[in-house]
Amino acid sequence: MSEQGNVARRSIGIVFSDGGLLALTSQLPAGGGIDDEEMTAALCEPDGAPQTFEETLLSTEYGEDGVQRRATLELWPSVEEMRPLRGAGSLISSVRVRRQNLDSRIAFFRWAVEGREGLGTYEVARSASSMSEPAANGIRAIVSDFGGVLTTPLLGSFERVQDEIAIPAESLGKALRAAAETRGDNPLFELERGEIEEVEFLELLNTQLEPMLGHRPHLHRFREVYFDALDPNEPMIKLMRELKGGGLKMAMLTNNVREWEPLWRSMMPVDEIFEEVVDSAFVGCRKPEGRIYRLTLERIGMPAEACLFIDDLEVNCEGAEKAGMKAVHFRDNEQAIAEIRTALGQPAGG
Repeated sequence: MSEQGNVARRSIGIVFSDGGLLALTSQLPAGGGIDDEEMTAALCEPDGAPQTFEETLLSTEYGEDGVQRRATLELWPSVEEMRPLRGAGSLISSVRVRRQNLDSRIAFFRWAVEGREGLGTYEVARSASSMSEPAANGIRAIVSDFGGVLTTPLLGSFERVQDEIAIPAESLGKALRAAAETRGDNPLFELERGEIEEVEFLELLNTQLEPMLGHRPHLHRFREVYFDALDPNEPMIKLMRELKGGGLKMAMLTNNVREWEPLWRSMMPVDEIFEEVVDSAFVGCRKPEGRIYRLTLERIGMPAEACLFIDDLEVNCEGAEKAGMKAVHFRDNEQAIAEIRTALGQPAGG
């Protein structure tokens, strides 16, 4: 997910087992982006003066509940010849605290920095105002799918796979259904939740397809063939940029595959447009499961009624509407762009 979202402040305090102390704090100006975050850190040794750092880098992995789970630190001293200090921490437990206009998640972490172990806290404070009721003009956030909305139709990619690997569409469907009956769940869904790896998914398909085809197919190029046939949907990407520039909070909610992340992210400037990215393969749930919509709403800090959801699958739109969002079922650019503009109170022609 995006590091910042609606974060107003982040702070870390660590007490090392040898008595040393490390403190880090950052603040994000209202309306600012990741480049505007002001971060400072200081290290105090048991028998020395505090040391400050010229540059501080903090990277965080959040769980599906929005709580910070793991973090990495990189602290660069002001003295050029000194190497940076690097460390990492992991969650022990957490508590949620609301105060004044902030909604804080205080996580208790176990830390290790350059071989030194310690315990401490990692607090992420978000603006509580962004969790309030939507403004009078309604929509304040866009939640967009990736494949089939911001790309060309997925059907074309699947057809390319079938052609190049010589697998009839009906055989692929039968193989997935047969595997689902054996396992109790569709292996594609398991793959999208990150419960199995791509290599295991392809091996399951191979096993089911072999008796149907009379030979064991070669699926090792599945992802390359699939993405070779997929292109960015420029009109929709242009619209997303426009909506971000107009002040809307932007999020992407995608059912995807963990091993495919470098490929799909390289297709467009994802992090320039979207403040939050919720990828099913990294959060353990997928559309149209209710959990993934609730997780997305928590991460963007918006009530459901302030969000407009866009997806090329009707079942996913129905899931979003059940969660309380407004939804546009993407069928083609002209139809979807007109419906999005109408939902935002804009002229359908732009």
